[in-house]
Amino acid sequence: MQTGKTFGKKLKAIRQKKGLSQKALADMLFVTRKCVGNWEVGIRKPDLEMLDKISRTLNISVSDLVGRYKKSDHPSDDALDRSDMPADYQDSDTGSVILVEDNPDLKAKYSLMISDIISNNRLDSFSNAVDSYSHATTNSISTAFIDAELSNENAFVLAQKLIDLNPYANIIFITENPANAMKALDMFCSGLILKPLTKEKVTKQLEHLRYPAAF
Repeated sequence: MQTGKTFGKKLKAIRQKKGLSQKALADMLFVTRKCVGNWEVGIRKPDLEMLDKISRTLNISVSDLVGRYKKSDHPSDDALDRSDMPADYQDSDTGSVILVEDNPDLKAKYSLMISDIISNNRLDSFSNAVDSYSHATTNSISTAFIDAELSNENAFVLAQKLIDLNPYANIIFITENPANAMKALDMFCSGLILKPLTKEKVTKQLEHLRYPAAF
């Protein structure tokens, strides 16, 4: 998993390679020089929407900023045929499961619960969108449980980016707001669980994945 300091070093190297000062980059992004400095030393990390803005400003991909992902390692949109999922994506060994929950207590509780259900698969847990996306750029994700109410972050932006990396990723939103069901449907996600999370609810979702995997 990439840390904030790793991202900061990469951002600094790219900025310097392009001959930009911290202030120059900050002006282009409409943020303060201190904000850029905090990113580069790992004190803070930009959210996914700001990552998009940084990548456009520096004329590089988001993946170049946060990971070692290579487009050639994944099916392209042009070659994608969702009606005939490749057999290798039905193998549970081809992808891992992640949980994105920013409440520390719920994260610990949900991690234990999900890990107990998917005993044959590894679960990686994250408290923010950026770290989870960074992980996904270097690891194939088969299923992602995402808190739809991530603080100060857009869970639906994260979900779309995970799908961009792996079109066969199963996205399951966890929410306390039924209104999020419409957003989830619009994304054609695999499922949605209303809090509180229970083993029964998780098991039911895993039994009806859009792209089946063995757990």
